[in-house]
Amino acid sequence: MAKVQIPKHMAQLWSTDRGLTVLVVLLAVTIFILPNVASEGAPLLTLLFDIGYSLVLLAGLTAISRRRGFTLAGAILVLLTLVGRWLSRGMPGTELLVFNLGMSIVTTVVLVLLLLLQVFREGPITMHRVLGAVGVYLLLGLAWTFAYHLMAVINPDAFTISAGESVRVLSNSDFLYFSFVTLTTVGYGDITALDPAARSVVMLEALTGQLYPAILIARLVSMELVSRSR
Repeated sequence: MAKVQIPKHMAQLWSTDRGLTVLVVLLAVTIFILPNVASEGAPLLTLLFDIGYSLVLLAGLTAISRRRGFTLAGAILVLLTLVGRWLSRGMPGTELLVFNLGMSIVTTVVLVLLLLLQVFREGPITMHRVLGAVGVYLLLGLAWTFAYHLMAVINPDAFTISAGESVRVLSNSDFLYFSFVTLTTVGYGDITALDPAARSVVMLEALTGQLYPAILIARLVSMELVSRSR
């Protein structure tokens, strides 16, 4: 069986921590810039987001290249996610959309775990690793975005918009916004979870948004003190 290999220069980029910074830049563009390039509901909006998310996954795949045993599994996981995401653009359907969102959740969570391993490995704490920890935070927001979208596909009444807005179907950009205001515990109340399962997921994200920064800072400070004492 042919081995799946990541180009050498990409593996070196990740192994020197600079890949963490590249990943965070891609995430920031995908989350904060691309959703504002086109008007709500325009095909260009979803296209740009899909391109950005695809680049994020491909950048994250370089992390797996440091662990050869996971290279093939990671490549297959990313490939299935990308295939599902791009097929759903040309083949509308609930089943394919559910597969697309489900695979996006799984792949994003796996990428979160790989990033955590990279950030918290032994060694001095660099700015690249701090940015990698920020990347984990952004990826968590993305994972919940896909989870909310999936729940809305399964149960269209799981979420509602405040009475001040016209009735419309929530889009992925709406869930992206809702996820990050929940993660940061801002909660403007313009989008509300009605389904009990959706409310539980919202509470879990809000709790994560509170605990992750506190645990992250404590862990990075302790690692830096250990590194300096050596």
